[in-house]
Amino acid sequence: MSHRTAQTRGLEQPTLPFETLPPELLPELLSAPSSEQLAKFDEFAKFDEQQINRYDRIDTLVRLEDGFFAASLEEQVEVIGLRSFIISSPPYGAAKHLAEVATRQKNVINRAVLDPSSAPLTDSQKDNMRAPRKLTRQYADWAKDAKQRQMELKALGLELEYANPELVLNRVIDPAEPEKLGLLLAFMRDFDIDKLSKEGINAVGYDPQKVDYSVTNPGIMYYASEAAATWRVHQVKQRLPDVLRREANRQKFFTDRLTEVDEFYPILRPITRPALDELHDRVD
Repeated sequence: MSHRTAQTRGLEQPTLPFETLPPELLPELLSAPSSEQLAKFDEFAKFDEQQINRYDRIDTLVRLEDGFFAASLEEQVEVIGLRSFIISSPPYGAAKHLAEVATRQKNVINRAVLDPSSAPLTDSQKDNMRAPRKLTRQYADWAKDAKQRQMELKALGLELEYANPELVLNRVIDPAEPEKLGLLLAFMRDFDIDKLSKEGINAVGYDPQKVDYSVTNPGIMYYASEAAATWRVHQVKQRLPDVLRREANRQKFFTDRLTEVDEFYPILRPITRPALDELHDRVD
């Protein structure tokens, strides 16, 4: 499939907001990581900005046992940071990360309040939990996206189940039907990001981590149509199980982070509880 263009769409010593965490958890949560955890963390230091470029980070993240492709640059940066906390601070992981974000923001706010030359802060700017809330919502959105993509991939598999493996996709999936063609988008995103990591952005023709892979984006739908006219059924079916596995890993990764936050950072439960209910199909 040829692609040319498409429409796109520092941490201090951790201190938790004590009023939001059970006191009995504080000593362990604020303790230093063990030597074993530090050894694992050192291995993960290859993600250092100076040692590994963006494409290598994509490849390294997907080659982990529970690896997956991050759908956006923002997601990828957050995954790398979260994996460091998973290694160094179990079982708190994302809860400790968000607590550090809140503490760092609180320090920034305090400095601004004490600085006579600083402009007065708005109520929103004084809210040190704004960033943790945003990140928690993003975890939920990314987990839900992964869940939805798996549904699309499974539907794609059903469309191709009994098709002649040598047929070109557009003989099985009508490109004139956006909902049918849209089933190819999750597969196509995985393919594009993989190609990006191996061959660079020029090989793809656009940045797949900045593209909206949805039926409402006519640019990406054009390239989905082009892919459907190029790929054969057996090529897609052969790769489909790996794409499904990666999206399942992605859903589990962010669901686990939401679970950590829900358990150890209760102030964020108004966000985590509904998200977890939806992800676990507990919604009425």
